[in-house]
Amino acid sequence: MEELGQERPVPPMDFIRRVVHCHVHDCSQQITHLPPGTGRVPWEDYLRLLFENGFSGTFNMEVVPYKMKNPADFLPAIEESAALLKSIIQKAKE
Repeated sequence: MEELGQERPVPPMDFIRRVVHCHVHDCSQQITHLPPGTGRVPWEDYLRLLFENGFSGTFNMEVVPYKMKNPADFLPAIEESAALLKSIIQKAKE
């Protein structure tokens, strides 16, 4: 969105309050499905928004190795992403 000179849209609160599961992946320019924390998604902002509005569902990490600059880094990136998301989720729940 920023590349087009637009702000990121925030879904209506009515929608946010009804989220029961969330597919997570990061993005960089036109590349999607990167491990969280390796792109530009503001994870702390979005996860806090979910938890402040009663989210208690599950997360499904949707990432693919062939989208990464170095696919050999896939497993370490997944481990780092899981640790990052866990840390942010713990903070958001406080």
